[in-house]
Amino acid sequence: MKKYEKSSEGPHAQPQPMGTVAALENLYQVFSIHPKPRVIPVCACCVSEQEVKVLLNTPLRRLTCRDLTCYASSVYLTSGSLPDFKYLLPRLLEIFVLKAEAWPDPEVMLSKLALAEWQQWSSSERQAVTVFLEAVFAQAIQDESDSAIGVDAVVCGVARTGIDMAPFLRRLEEPSARDSLHSFHEWNARSLNKKGRLSNAFWDDDAIAAPVIAWLQSPETQRLLWSPEGTE
Repeated sequence: MKKYEKSSEGPHAQPQPMGTVAALENLYQVFSIHPKPRVIPVCACCVSEQEVKVLLNTPLRRLTCRDLTCYASSVYLTSGSLPDFKYLLPRLLEIFVLKAEAWPDPEVMLSKLALAEWQQWSSSERQAVTVFLEAVFAQAIQDESDSAIGVDAVVCGVARTGIDMAPFLRRLEEPSARDSLHSFHEWNARSLNKKGRLSNAFWDDDAIAAPVIAWLQSPETQRLLWSPEGTE
């Protein structure tokens, strides 16, 4: 996993976010104050009794993708509560970073934070989540192996947490992220031109999508997209 803690973009570059490994360890530390719950409220059709037993009897860091998939998919829809979500959150996000198969999409997994009203949590918890989101976003836009759809999924997922997207979109304007900026634009250009919407179906909240659309269509962003080598 790459870490982006130092910038080589010159004196005016933004401070680089913590790497994902460090951000995850920080999550584990901050959320360690939340004990393992005695019970987890679930819909039996979504999370079985046996799956709940595994969640309650397995050390947090040893829980697998298979152990957590049903909970991750249904939490804040038909199952789960704030105490168990906070207890499991570091491991849920760790498996998300590992891009495990059969895991909820970034847009789904990260939206659980909004459903849990994370911006009403303690300042230390909000900061830990913010640092994690910054690290994941940095990894996505810097990782040359990520496809256009992968970049779009992370941009959409982060937006669906309800966080202010302005600092994240500024990251996409940096020279080192220019390929990801072009990928994000190309993935959405046709839908924007024909429907006035971003192409990903998870951009279903106009209030969340509108600032991203405005930024993508702004003269400044268009100049970066169409100027030679992205220069202004």
